[in-house]
Amino acid sequence: MIRILSIDNCQGLPQIDELIHDCFFDLEKVTYDSALHTLTIPFRGSALEHKGAFVTHALGSGPEYLLVISNVVSVDMRDDAHVRYYDFNRLELSNNGSEIFVLTGVPLLLKVAISDLKAEILRTERMIEYR
Repeated sequence: MIRILSIDNCQGLPQIDELIHDCFFDLEKVTYDSALHTLTIPFRGSALEHKGAFVTHALGSGPEYLLVISNVVSVDMRDDAHVRYYDFNRLELSNNGSEIFVLTGVPLLLKVAISDLKAEILRTERMIEYR
């Protein structure tokens, strides 16, 4: 795996937002590992040469990336829309810094309680396809 970006403070959130905005993820592939205190969101992206941004469409194939949020205490997820594939809008940190909200284009509640902010984007060797 290749580390694309790692942050440990709120000043790094806009960098993550710039990379993940409009990239699609499969809600069924999101995993919370309570033993490791991590939430992993695999998403599909096609790396562009400029700005290191990703370009995606809802369906099709592309390289797999992971958004990994560490120091996770709990995850609250409610999928009322039941669309399965969601696009990232941005990550939002609560005022007290104890929660990250994953905001998407289609409404989804994905609230991540954290003990300390740490997140990274990794690129895997896999290609993934959404149909």
